[in-house]
Amino acid sequence: RMGPKQQVADGSVGHGSWPCEAFAGTASVVVAAMIESAAGLVGFLDSLETLHEIFTDDRQQAKLFDLCGEFGGWRSCKGDGNCFYRACGFSVVEATLCRDPKRLLPIIQKLEHVVGRESKDLMSLLVELPHLDHELALEMWYQSFLNDAALDTQLVRALRLAAASWLENHRHMVFKNIPMETYVESEHKMDFQSFLESEVLTLGKEADILMIHAVTAALGFKIEIIQLDRSVGNAQRHGVPEEVPGEAVATLLFRPGHYDIFYRSELYKDVVQLEKSLQLRRLCSRGGADAALTGGGITGYESSWDQSLGAGGRSPGKAGHRHASRGDVLEDVVEALKHAMRSSMDKCVAAIDRETAEVRRTAESDRHACRDLEQEIKVLSDELAAKQEVIRELQESVSGLQASGCRGFWCS
Repeated sequence: RMGPKQQVADGSVGHGSWPCEAFAGTASVVVAAMIESAAGLVGFLDSLETLHEIFTDDRQQAKLFDLCGEFGGWRSCKGDGNCFYRACGFSVVEATLCRDPKRLLPIIQKLEHVVGRESKDLMSLLVELPHLDHELALEMWYQSFLNDAALDTQLVRALRLAAASWLENHRHMVFKNIPMETYVESEHKMDFQSFLESEVLTLGKEADILMIHAVTAALGFKIEIIQLDRSVGNAQRHGVPEEVPGEAVATLLFRPGHYDIFYRSELYKDVVQLEKSLQLRRLCSRGGADAALTGGGITGYESSWDQSLGAGGRSPGKAGHRHASRGDVLEDVVEALKHAMRSSMDKCVAAIDRETAEVRRTAESDRHACRDLEQEIKVLSDELAAKQEVIRELQESVSGLQASGCRGFWCS
């Protein structure tokens, strides 16, 4: 255990019981280079064997070995100061969709409250997901997020806004046994408002334990953080928020200065199987069919193919071999189009279902209103008939009096 000041989440300094040893080596560079998705910010799913290749220190190897029975894989995230928000947001959405897409609704509602008019593309995507089955919802999430870097930026921004809003609303609460404003002034050497603007809301600024607590508390979920460093003993594990009971929605792998996504064995098996069936590595990689569709890749392949053909239709050496899979490229494009068409059709069906349900609710409400109106008309009709009967009786009395010869007001 280190002293009262310790380096915590994303390398910042704060109070707490998170002992962190400075991480030497080039693991961050290696991991960043491994991100092969088109967006280049969140990678594809990998087994723990790749982590053993990256972290070669005996103490880290021992910690990984101890975790192998419970965890099966990991997903790399780009280390640019936004890695906590990226890893947290992606993993929570992914894990929730794997369980039940409808469970995403409370998180979406909380995000809609804080993002306002920002992150429109992200929110448009998120609101569609709870109405789909989990495989189609995951397919839309993966293909959108792994291909579009703008969605990543919007996700990071949305989580930062959620954290800032929660901190602003809870600035007078006690954190780490001292008032939160005092904690901020002590650890960050600035007033609370400056802290929100320069540390929480600014892209590229790393998250410390206070920001991590704020994100999870604001959106109403719990995560687990597993620390992989060169300290002696087992890997340290932290649930955030600490005071919230129950299981964590997702798990992050933390090493000083960086966060990645960690997968429990059961979730890893489900996700890796889905990744294979959806051919994500082919469709969402930098050289995949989606990139060809959006960047004129088909024309490029055709030109390279035509240029590589020599006299008599022979391909000249390596260049011909590199572009000789024209059929595979077209197959990738067709497969991408099929996925896009299926996603579009399912989105249309989901929209029609929602509109149909709304029409049914309106019709049912109108039917109830009509029944109430009919009952009200019947009551009024009964009252009118009763009053008409009273009038008739009065008229008969008047007629009787007139017939008896009574002319004055006082008739005996």
